[in-house]
Amino acid sequence: MTTARGGATFKNAVIDRGATNTYALKLISSSGGWGSGMHFENTQATGRTYGMYSGADGNFHMGTTSADILMLKSDLSASFAGSLTVAGSSGNFGVSAAGNSLTFSRGDANYVSATTAAGYLNFIVNGQSNSDANAALRLAADYSANFRGKVVAPIVTDGNSFKKLVGNVVFAASIANQKADLYFPASAALSGYLDVTITGGWNAVNGTGRLTKRLAFTVSGSGTVSAQETRYTEAIGGIKSQIAISDLSWDSANSRWRAQIAKIGTSTGAETFTLIIEGASQNGNNAPNMMAAALGAAYTTDTTVLPAPKVTLPDLAASMVAKPMSVTEFNVTSASLAQFLTASSVPAGNYNAMIYLRVTAATTVSVSVNYADATGAQSTVVVSAQAFTVGSYSLLPVFFNANANSNIILLASSSVSGAVKSICVYFGGVTDGANIYIW
Repeated sequence: MTTARGGATFKNAVIDRGATNTYALKLISSSGGWGSGMHFENTQATGRTYGMYSGADGNFHMGTTSADILMLKSDLSASFAGSLTVAGSSGNFGVSAAGNSLTFSRGDANYVSATTAAGYLNFIVNGQSNSDANAALRLAADYSANFRGKVVAPIVTDGNSFKKLVGNVVFAASIANQKADLYFPASAALSGYLDVTITGGWNAVNGTGRLTKRLAFTVSGSGTVSAQETRYTEAIGGIKSQIAISDLSWDSANSRWRAQIAKIGTSTGAETFTLIIEGASQNGNNAPNMMAAALGAAYTTDTTVLPAPKVTLPDLAASMVAKPMSVTEFNVTSASLAQFLTASSVPAGNYNAMIYLRVTAATTVSVSVNYADATGAQSTVVVSAQAFTVGSYSLLPVFFNANANSNIILLASSSVSGAVKSICVYFGGVTDGANIYIW
């Protein structure tokens, strides 16, 4: 080994060690810094001198002759004294000199930063300046998330309750009784409640509005229904004559639960409908099964015809004594008798239906009350094709006795669509000393 002491100048030097697996050049020093280092000097007017050395602190230093730029540490970490920029094909990625901000330069400056209060993290986009006020999303020290704009997410959940945009289904033109399945994972157990909401557009027919059916259930992963109760809670707009929703049923071909979405109306054009579910389960294992619901494509292999949706009043039982049942601002649009209020499965007893009309244009009105008593189905005509002028009217009350578990249905018609703007109905309860009836 040849050791050079003092200064030596070479025009160039080539060290060829061949296949030998030992170092070709070794710099030795016991100094605190540059004694074991090298300088790289460019003598042009704009040139600078850089270097690197192994320091007495156990770290490897690279930088100018007076300051580190990059330090490789003995703990295998690396430390940059200034900002760090990584050039990519679509933009640059950088770390600020302060170490509290990441910069993404694609399109314009964007940031992920923690520049002010401790524990906060800001996400900044659209080239806006790096500040708290410009954060599109700010994650706070109390674990909250603060959004500056709208929040877009296909599903929102706390683990037990949730809301999910399931997707769209397209029903083809001029095909009757099409169906699509809202289905759940194979062999999945489900328990809790689910609101299935559908809305549509208007291509060839009016499918706008909202249709919601609530399903409460406990079902096993092998096709057993332990409990299920369902009802429509909302049916407004044209969609109520286009779509119906089934109860949960077991799809044996695929070993999974489903609710069928049926196209009960026909259209000369393809119609698209959007489905949203919202619900909850106390069972933390069943909730993910409900959230995993998906929407299948339309099919015509099932010829079962689902009934048109009707909103019914829930649970008319003794627990609702002294609570009125009413419909207000119901818009009568049909020229033939159409249902506007149904009391389902009422307890046996005496009832009093009191009806109020508000008429906004001259029209011919009919109103009737349907029920079942001991002699069978009954229909009491309150008003039969009677002309009404503009004004407010209180009709004669209808007093009757209804069988247990029968339905009370009120119907109305108007020769001028929308001329009867409001019907207020109260079922009055009475007592015979032994029985308490719905009020």
